[in-house]
Amino acid sequence: MKKNKLYTKTYSYEELTDAVDSILTGPKRVIFSMFSDTTNKTYKPSKTDKDNWIVDAPDFTSTTPVIEGKVQFMIDYWRVADEPVLSEVYLNPTWVDIVNACNDLLKDGDGNGVFLEGFRKSKTTKGVTVYEFCIGS
Repeated sequence: MKKNKLYTKTYSYEELTDAVDSILTGPKRVIFSMFSDTTNKTYKPSKTDKDNWIVDAPDFTSTTPVIEGKVQFMIDYWRVADEPVLSEVYLNPTWVDIVNACNDLLKDGDGNGVFLEGFRKSKTTKGVTVYEFCIGS
C-alpha cells in the first residue's frame, strides 16, 4: 500500500482522536476521519489496548502548509445549512487551520456524528481557492 503524502504520521486510532481533540479551539463538533491503514508494522502505540487500530494520518504538529496560497473552506451539507457555508480566508493553512475551519463551520449543524472525510478543490475566485469539505455521518 502506498502511503498518502498527506498522511505523514502513524497513530493508534485513540491517539489520533486525542491529537485532533487537543487542537480544536472550540467545542468539538467534528470527528476526524481522514486516515488510512498503516504500512508501519513496527509502530507501538502509547496505550497498549490490543484492539487499537493503527493508522496513518496527518501530523498535526507540523507547521508546513497543507495548501499554498489564499484558501477558503466550504461545507455544503444538509445537516449544517440549506445553503453552502464558507469559512474565513486562510493564507497557507496548516492541518490545525483545516480541522478548526471544519469544526467552526459545523457550529450551526445538528452536531451529531459529523465526520470530516476529506476535502476537494472547488473553484478560484479573485485569487482565493475554495476547497469543499467532504462530510459524512
